[in-house]
Amino acid sequence: MLICPPACTHNDRYAHPRWRKPGPSVVGVGGCATTLAPYFFPLLTVPLLLLKALTALVLSLLETPFPPFLAGAFDVLIGATLMLHFIGLAKEFRLRQTDIRSTGIICSLVTVFALNVLLVVVTAAVVANEYAGLLSYVRIGAARSLENYRTVLEFAQTQIYPAIGNLLERVRGSTCPDCTPTPLGPG
Repeated sequence: MLICPPACTHNDRYAHPRWRKPGPSVVGVGGCATTLAPYFFPLLTVPLLLLKALTALVLSLLETPFPPFLAGAFDVLIGATLMLHFIGLAKEFRLRQTDIRSTGIICSLVTVFALNVLLVVVTAAVVANEYAGLLSYVRIGAARSLENYRTVLEFAQTQIYPAIGNLLERVRGSTCPDCTPTPLGPG
């Protein structure tokens, strides 16, 4: 559940695997990350990315340049396996599938799209040998995300919570003149 928010959890009827006759698949326990993994985790590309990065590390420790033919071979294999992943994704990702419906269609779309974009960014960094650039991108992105989350939280606390409180006060006041409204928001 690291990737998906709590709103993207399974329905209870899909929570436990059970033996079934052939038909629609039943989603098991594990959250949306494991349920949606076939749509964003390319099994052939990730080992090649790790192998290329490890080979580059070993060769740099040995102070040997990365042979161009080996880098080219890695790049072609990574590109071919990534293409196979996206072709499979286009053929298999359907909104009527049980795993996508049980996770939630919106959560599935957002999760699969975001993690495939992340996959493309990481793949581009490995193919271009830009490991430092990738780390800098992640560091800057994390700092900006935290700042944006703080801004949104501050806006919610100063604008949205009071507006909801006023709305509830008006609704309660019109139906129950003796009711006292409870304050909303933190604190």
